[in-house]
Amino acid sequence: NLIKATFGTDYLSQVHASLNDIDKLRRLISKVQKEHNPYGQGILGLTYDIWKGKEEYKDYVQQAGVFTDGQIIVICMSEKQAKAWVSLDYFEIDLTFKRVQGDINEFEVNCYNECYKIALTYARVFTNITNSTSYERMFSLLFNWIYQLTGSNPKIFHIDNTGWKCILGDLDRAQAKGLGLALNRLYPNLTWEEHLTYIFKSCRIHYNRNIKNNKYPNNVKQLMYEYPNASTIERVEEIIQELKNSQEPNINDWILFYTISWVRASLNILYSFISEDTWYASPDNTNVAESCHANENRDGKSLSLEVAILRAKKYDERNFVTCQTQDQYGIRKTGKDHGVVMREKQAMCRSLKRGQSSNKVESFTTQKGNKSRKVAKTHVIDDLEKEKQMISLKEKKLELEEKELKLEKEKLELEKERLELLKSKRELGFTE
Repeated sequence: NLIKATFGTDYLSQVHASLNDIDKLRRLISKVQKEHNPYGQGILGLTYDIWKGKEEYKDYVQQAGVFTDGQIIVICMSEKQAKAWVSLDYFEIDLTFKRVQGDINEFEVNCYNECYKIALTYARVFTNITNSTSYERMFSLLFNWIYQLTGSNPKIFHIDNTGWKCILGDLDRAQAKGLGLALNRLYPNLTWEEHLTYIFKSCRIHYNRNIKNNKYPNNVKQLMYEYPNASTIERVEEIIQELKNSQEPNINDWILFYTISWVRASLNILYSFISEDTWYASPDNTNVAESCHANENRDGKSLSLEVAILRAKKYDERNFVTCQTQDQYGIRKTGKDHGVVMREKQAMCRSLKRGQSSNKVESFTTQKGNKSRKVAKTHVIDDLEKEKQMISLKEKKLELEEKELKLEKEKLELEKERLELLKSKRELGFTE
């Protein structure tokens, strides 16, 4: 530990007898902390440090303040992050609860970068209120800071025909509505619900988890699981009707929510205006955001606001330096690929294994009166061959996409070498 490394002993009392008085130690530590942070390490202390021009927050903490409704907002985003964010096709949004002590939580914008094989965070907002109004304010402020840092408003594909094509969330109603309202502020020609049908996609894992945690019978749960995967509108309507006929408690509330236009569009491509290519190219979960939360929590949990911000800054800088090093020297952080294409391949392999194992004969024992008998239950999948063919076609498509990506990378490397050669020629005095 630190005491051992500094003083060569295990305990402070072994350094000097006076250090055995823990109350005195606490008073001394408190005195030093008071000198360094006269207004504490919360929002007041942060505001004071920013006002004093503390270097640690420069070019990272763009805004910190308290609004009239009591909402605290601290926006953290560097210019490099803002420029990288606007270049994305899709990204994930999520709220994490453990990092900061007290009522303040951390909202993040994340995406997995296929080129660098790393999950990056593009913006953070520390806040204490998470209703739709507060989310609208957060998104509007983020869009405004993108404009200030990059010189242009974020581009939305369904409006500008370029820019962000898909935003993934965990189906938090307040979060989604806040996003829709912020988009409506940018482009009032569509309502907030209509905006969401063009850009918002929900996390399937959260959806399935909500079903699993509900106390519905298995047959009802199976219908719910099928709802986002239904391949025709007729089948969706049949599922809704079957759920209504089940007459389960609170089932009408479930139907009422999941038949809202933007909710349904966020789950099933049949109702979404997101293009088919974008829908399948983007993930169907927010695992990248969750992995970012887990990585950041390694740096500490239940931290003071200032410490959380400084550690977040260090984490973001470290990741972007990793990307810069790869650009400069061609050395990757890792050879592992956790991108959408690779995960899709892994999912296909699992699907095939499940299909093969389902053909096995399962035996189970049933009781009838005092007699027991074994009943053979055979699961037969009639369209297994069709499924295999579809998977094979998907694999070929993925392989082609990978080859195209590889060719693009090779072109970029050749162009880079050509530019370096030209630079060397100029330095040596050669002219073309």
